[in-house]
Amino acid sequence: QAKRVFLFGSRSTYALIHFFALELRWIRDNVIAINTQAPEFDALSCLQEGDVFLAISMPRYLKTTTQALALAYQSGVPTIAITDRMSSPLIPYATVPLLVDNEIFSYSDNIVPVTSAVTALLNAVGAATQPKSNEILARNEQVWAYFDLYLQ
Repeated sequence: QAKRVFLFGSRSTYALIHFFALELRWIRDNVIAINTQAPEFDALSCLQEGDVFLAISMPRYLKTTTQALALAYQSGVPTIAITDRMSSPLIPYATVPLLVDNEIFSYSDNIVPVTSAVTALLNAVGAATQPKSNEILARNEQVWAYFDLYLQ
């Protein structure tokens, strides 16, 4: 029910934020994906009552993600942190912490569990905001059909 949804992630978590924003825009308006290199970064100065701010960070935790979440928290907007444990530096600034176990012995980040959590959130938002989410999705489907975007 937020007026605007801000999604923040950097480096490997930005791919997850990009996916989350893309799909969330299919079912609601006013979704802003942010990382430190994007022009939307300046939108952090516009946080206001009615907004919600979600950040994703896993080990090695990025300072900028923690700082962005802290800024949102200090602005008084509800904050959601998707992270791995209660000792994460994001937790003190999270109105709602969502813990995702992503530990794996590997040379790369394990984004599969986080992707599952994002998918669950998308489905929860879609279900909670019906029928409006269905109307927005139908509007998007019309645009996609107009451009013949997908193979049949």
